[in-house]
Amino acid sequence: MKDEYWGLIYMTIGAIIIYLGLQAHATFALIVGAFTFLRGFLLNDDLVSQIIGKKNNGIEPAQSKNTTFELTDELIIRLASRLNGRLSAEELSQQTTLSLDEAKNRLENLLKKGRCEIKLDEVNLKGKIFYYFEEK
Repeated sequence: MKDEYWGLIYMTIGAIIIYLGLQAHATFALIVGAFTFLRGFLLNDDLVSQIIGKKNNGIEPAQSKNTTFELTDELIIRLASRLNGRLSAEELSQQTTLSLDEAKNRLENLLKKGRCEIKLDEVNLKGKIFYYFEEK
């Protein structure tokens, strides 16, 4: 038989031993049942790989595909609105895949387009610049 079937058999037996151990208040039975269940779980490749994300019925998970995701200006504005309409380049860099320089450039472009503004009286003492987006 395949390991997956043996895994399911071990998991079932382990669950039964755990149940009986709980009914009888038998600590040893609980330990044996837990190890039996764990062995069955580890033998069942499909379950383990689905949980840790290695494979999903022969299809690779979305993280490992070479898909390109474009971060649009609208998404940056939505992120800012989630952060109470205020966003710094550091925050944008941390929340996205953009580097710090790319984040600064994207926010500067939005500033040039008039989609946000900088309030000079609120520039933080460390020189951190916040870009403010108006709620629509």
